[in-house]
Amino acid sequence: MRRALAAIVLALVAIATATPALAASGSLTDPDDPDIPDVLKLSYANRDTKAVMKMTYDEIRPQNENFYVKWGSAGKYYQLQHSPNGTVLRYFDGSGTPSDETCDGDRVRYDTDTFVSTGTIPRSCMPHAPAKVKFQGIATEGLSLRDDTRTSRLIGKG
Repeated sequence: MRRALAAIVLALVAIATATPALAASGSLTDPDDPDIPDVLKLSYANRDTKAVMKMTYDEIRPQNENFYVKWGSAGKYYQLQHSPNGTVLRYFDGSGTPSDETCDGDRVRYDTDTFVSTGTIPRSCMPHAPAKVKFQGIATEGLSLRDDTRTSRLIGKG
């Protein structure tokens, strides 16, 4: 009886102290403000084959949409930018000078009914990105108006 009770207690302690697994998805809400552009929410998923980010706007799609996949503290990240000039994927290696990446499959789609832009970057287009990354969204209008979301915590693939 004592051994069974001890085994149960040890099992409960192991469950209580286990480190939770990092989720492969999440979202950040952004305070509603009267400015344009206005990002209300950034949802993200770090899938095995692609990173997917969704920015929800307050009715008006901004001129420029920037979806970020970041890691580390040395300024390394991928930026998927959609503007009137088209969509481009850039890699920043921490030196401050970006390189444009050629990628089949990166895209930004906008749903006019829900005011949601979805940015998708295949993992094959991000060879420098580790398994755990952070997400951020930035929308801009013109030269000076912008709305930034916070940067997410590290999210593992899965």
